[in-house]
Amino acid sequence: MEGKRVSGHGDYIFLESGAKGTNLTVDIRPFRTAGLAYINSTPAAILVFDDPDLRRAQYEKVLQQRFDFTPAETKLAIEMLVGDGRAAAAQRCGISVNTARTQLSNIFEKANVKRQAQLMKVLNELRSPYYTPPPTSS
Repeated sequence: MEGKRVSGHGDYIFLESGAKGTNLTVDIRPFRTAGLAYINSTPAAILVFDDPDLRRAQYEKVLQQRFDFTPAETKLAIEMLVGDGRAAAAQRCGISVNTARTQLSNIFEKANVKRQAQLMKVLNELRSPYYTPPPTSS
């Protein structure tokens, strides 16, 4: 495994496994033990392990069950959350802009929304805790 360290509000370590291509994120947060009678007040940390691929798969399942999205519609809906437009989302999905337009029409109908902003709101409400893009390593 290989790791990258990213500093910010806490520290993140990205672990990359060559075997399956799985990327894990370890979120390291300070844990204050002062004032806890049963713990010595030495420095401590909480480690939170995260598998973004697993969370994305869980989120995809939620969207498919809730709205009856096809796998292609699910992928496009999630890519639309990036916020850089239909053409960019279509490119990441490997489809034409016209195909994306058709799929978005189906997504709007199934999600019972009329506008893209409404769709983003609905998708974001369902996103957490299932899928949040991991912090970038750059």
